[in-house]
Amino acid sequence: MMGSRFSGHARIVLVYVLSSFAYVLLIDHFLLSLSRNETTTILLADFRGIGFVIVTAIVLYINLKRVAKNQSKIEEQEKLQIAHMAQADKMITLGTLVSGVAHEINNPINFITLNLPLLRDAWLGSKPILELEFKRNGDFPVGRFQYSVLRQRIDKMFEGIEDGTRRIKDIVSNLKDFARPSPSDMTQTVDLNRVIHDSVKLLEPAILRTTDRFSLELDPSLPSIAGNFQRVEHVVANLLQNALESLPSRDRAVSVCSQFVPSEGLIVIRVKDEGCGIEASLLPKITDPFFTTKRTSGGMGLGLAIVSQFVHDHGGTLRFDSEVGKGTTAVVSFRSK
Repeated sequence: MMGSRFSGHARIVLVYVLSSFAYVLLIDHFLLSLSRNETTTILLADFRGIGFVIVTAIVLYINLKRVAKNQSKIEEQEKLQIAHMAQADKMITLGTLVSGVAHEINNPINFITLNLPLLRDAWLGSKPILELEFKRNGDFPVGRFQYSVLRQRIDKMFEGIEDGTRRIKDIVSNLKDFARPSPSDMTQTVDLNRVIHDSVKLLEPAILRTTDRFSLELDPSLPSIAGNFQRVEHVVANLLQNALESLPSRDRAVSVCSQFVPSEGLIVIRVKDEGCGIEASLLPKITDPFFTTKRTSGGMGLGLAIVSQFVHDHGGTLRFDSEVGKGTTAVVSFRSK
């Protein structure tokens, strides 16, 4: 496109130069000079005319290039605006779809959640009778299992069902948060050090299970921000959980720190890990809805999309620095009140 424009500009300039030379050398010099019975020797005035043609040709070419460059910028901006409008329309449609799906999923999950304690109570109530029968007459079948096997597995089965329904409810909650157009309450005074402390406390079992090198460094001079405590906590907890999940072994470190930069009025939270890292080509995509590198392990690709949305709702910024094999640093920045 640009090459064809430049060649078109060159053609315009060439036509201008040839026509100007034709006028200066043919009409002005030869014809007019002969009509005035003057010598046909090329005079200084002719050189001035030729020089003027060359200079104006250069100026014309530069102006044409500038106009073409401005036109190209306008076209790129129009394309970008159209792409943004298409993305916004897609996100509105996606939000509507997600909200409906989340509502439909909630109904069967509530049914499971309400009936699971009843089933557990029924098992606990019948277990003494079954144990007595087992002691008197030995093993016997209960459904697809022998009783001796069932009594060892059933508690884990209940735990698995409970954990599964909890995970689905978390996914539904994330879907609803993603579909929700605006924050519910952004008027709270949020102590970010407390948010970080509570997030770490919440994930303490995962931290102890995953790494021997966890560090926490909180800046005591950190000012508060206006926002929603739970949503900021969601941001920190999600980033910390991602950091822990990226570690290949317990000897790799994870650190969380807060810092206040008074000169810029910024509050910065860094979550750094020595995990597997993220490829440079994937970094721009990791906050896109439903993009995930954990699809085979049950990842939905909503975590960082929601985190990015929550940070944006608080007027903050989120960026990632990563190197494959060395780890990732997530940097969240907020403006102080």
